[in-house]
Amino acid sequence: MTLTVETLEDGRISIPYTRKREKQTFSDAIVLDPDDYQAMTEEQIVAMMDQRFDNWYNFIVYGPPPVVEEVISVDDQVTANTEPTIEG
Repeated sequence: MTLTVETLEDGRISIPYTRKREKQTFSDAIVLDPDDYQAMTEEQIVAMMDQRFDNWYNFIVYGPPPVVEEVISVDDQVTANTEPTIEG
């Protein structure tokens, strides 16, 4: 795969991409500081793109992950954490 790389006005690197599956099309861009871009391999960047697409696709097709309530005790104060977390 050949990555399209653009330099933004602020010096960061933008790598736009599009992924398609069935009827779904996802367009996004990975934006990195130049040092981070230089430290990554093409395979790592593609894996990042794939993960972002998979997360988006699963949200679109299957909906948001279930909210898991977690009880947290800090210094005898009990609070409920209802932040969405992904199980599995």
